[in-house]
Amino acid sequence: MLLVPKTYAEIVTGLDFLILITSLLFRKPKRRTATSTLDRRNIRCVGYYIVGSAIVGLVVVHYASFQSYLDYFVGLSIDALIFYTGLKVVSYG
Repeated sequence: MLLVPKTYAEIVTGLDFLILITSLLFRKPKRRTATSTLDRRNIRCVGYYIVGSAIVGLVVVHYASFQSYLDYFVGLSIDALIFYTGLKVVSYG
């Protein structure tokens, strides 16, 4: 079993939070051409829950042990996909 070193996990967590902050600060404003019959407040709330769960999952992934680095990076990729989906839902709502 492969355990990710603590310093590596701290560095990657710091970079992830840096990317998180920059992606939230510098995202493009969306065009308001599309209309939806759904309640935007509820959609945005679901997006925040998805983003929050991706952040919690990111923290948990950095302190777990893996069989190989491939498993580690696949987990990070899935977490990035969930985070990106949450951001898209937040920016839609």
